[in-house]
Amino acid sequence: PPWGKGNQPPEGVTLEAGFQFDRFGIRVPTILASPWVEANTVFRSLTDVPYDSTSMIATVLTWLGIPREQWQLGERVANAPTFDNVLTRTTPRTDFPQVEVSKELSGPQPLESAPVTDLQKLVIPKAVAHATAGKVSTEEAVNKTNEILNNSGNMADVQKQVNDFINGLP
Repeated sequence: PPWGKGNQPPEGVTLEAGFQFDRFGIRVPTILASPWVEANTVFRSLTDVPYDSTSMIATVLTWLGIPREQWQLGERVANAPTFDNVLTRTTPRTDFPQVEVSKELSGPQPLESAPVTDLQKLVIPKAVAHATAGKVSTEEAVNKTNEILNNSGNMADVQKQVNDFINGLP
C-alpha cells in the first residue's frame, strides 16, 4: 500500500523499474471471528486509509497502551486504522451456533484413493529428476515420471511406480 502521509517512499529507498509504491495491491479478506464482535457485523475503515495487514499490528499496539509515536514500525503501521470500532462488546457473546460434524468429512482421503492433483503433476517430475540425478538424464526421468502420472489413477499407484523406477536404477 502507499507509504503513508504524502505517498512518498522513505528517504534512501531506491525504486526499481519506475514503480512508485503509490497504490494498494491485492486484497486479502479478513474475518474477525470473535465473541467480542456483534453478530452479523460487516465493516470498513472509518478513515481514508483502508484496513490492511498493518491494522492488526496497530490494534494490538493500541491495546497494549503503546503510544503511536513510540511504535517506530514505519508509516504504514503509524497510519493504519485499528479494529477498535469493530471489537466493541464489553462482555463476550454467548450465542455460539451448534455445529454438527459430518461423518463424510472425517479426515483426509486414504492414499490409496487420493487422486493425483495438478500441483503434484507439476512437482513430482522435478522431484524424481532430482532424486535420479547422475543415474539417468533429466529428460528421461521427467518422461518416465509423466508416463507414470498419466497411467496412474491415484497417489498410491504413483508412489509405488516412482519408487520402483528409482529403486530399479543402477
